[in-house]
Amino acid sequence: MSSRSTHVRFFCHSFCVALLLVSFRGAHAASTFVIVNVDGPAEGLNDATPVVAHDGNPGITLGEARLHAVELAASIWANVLSSDVPIVVEVRFDSMGGNESSAVLGLGGAGSVFRDFSGAPLVGTWYPSALADKLAGADLEPNAADVVLTFNSDVDGAVVLGESRFDYGFDASPDQGDIDFVSIALHELAHGLGFQTYVDLDTGARLFGYDDAYMVHLEHHGAVPADLPSMTDAERLSAFVAGAALHWTGSSGIAAGTGLTGGVGAGGHLEMYGPNPTEVRRSLTHFNDSVAPDDLMEPFYAAPSTRLELSRAVLDDVGWGGAGQCVDASQP
Repeated sequence: MSSRSTHVRFFCHSFCVALLLVSFRGAHAASTFVIVNVDGPAEGLNDATPVVAHDGNPGITLGEARLHAVELAASIWANVLSSDVPIVVEVRFDSMGGNESSAVLGLGGAGSVFRDFSGAPLVGTWYPSALADKLAGADLEPNAADVVLTFNSDVDGAVVLGESRFDYGFDASPDQGDIDFVSIALHELAHGLGFQTYVDLDTGARLFGYDDAYMVHLEHHGAVPADLPSMTDAERLSAFVAGAALHWTGSSGIAAGTGLTGGVGAGGHLEMYGPNPTEVRRSLTHFNDSVAPDDLMEPFYAAPSTRLELSRAVLDDVGWGGAGQCVDASQP
């Protein structure tokens, strides 16, 4: 293994525009998250619109309520995943549009990926920044975000999703018709922490010809070869649309799925989301929507989903390991 790492940066937002930086450790000191606010004055996390503090969230402006909800989601993951290197999370609210019946609620991903760094478990394999830092025991790209989150500010308006709004309460019990924001933040953080592949959905090509630590656990069950790393680009394209035959084969995920009543395939493999045609930002990087009980990492929001066992198990397979504890986001 080379001692010289290679990395690719996906986002280039400057920290010089940050108006607020919050650093905290999980209650059980498993890891430290640093929240960096990159919203402009009077928008997003800085929106001064008055709101009533409710359901455990002490914010009395819309921006404060949003920030406190992001902090809660980050603290939950901080208690679950262990790292000695602070995890820097860049957060913004932007207008992302939508209509009365559908909208993108948020986007989350790694700020950059690294391979062949000191401590990497697999040679020639991409790891998301936060995980790469943990494995290396050092910040591989100082002053840069490990995770980048963007949430749709239009959801709090009068047009997108009709009367539905983000509910920023802490009890995972949103008002009738509203959307539990903490569940959304937990979901997007999971993507940024490693519930994500960097394979090109349009071509089947791996990022610069290298595997990533997520896709090495994906298979097209019944295909030859079955595992995505061994496939040609064309074979991977077929796997992407394999429906319930697209499986997660990591041992931690399989173990965590033993209590499921739906979404488990042959060999106890977890069924992943492989619709035909592929769907940008959904295919491969979510559980199949047949998973039951409903899980945090399904492709569509239907109701609050706050337990992390299954998604944490996938992150364990990606490389986070079994440190930390399972928690329920409804119990801050």
